[in-house]
Amino acid sequence: MLTGLVYGLMALGLSVIFGVVRVVNFAHGEFAVVAMYGAYVLFAAFRLDPLWALLPAGGPCFFFHWLWACRRR
Repeated sequence: MLTGLVYGLMALGLSVIFGVVRVVNFAHGEFAVVAMYGAYVLFAAFRLDPLWALLPAGGPCFFFHWLWACRRR
């Protein structure tokens, strides 16, 4: 189920980005993978639930991706 949710979020993010900017943003996948690895590290180090670990791992990735997207405009 988690894999399906990840695929759905990736597809949703890519479709929104392509619909708004009309450019396929391949960095979207890279930042998602970095956030997933960060969640895994938090799970392994602190035994934090993977779904809760996505919040502290995904927040900085969202911020850096937003900065990267604003810089490209």
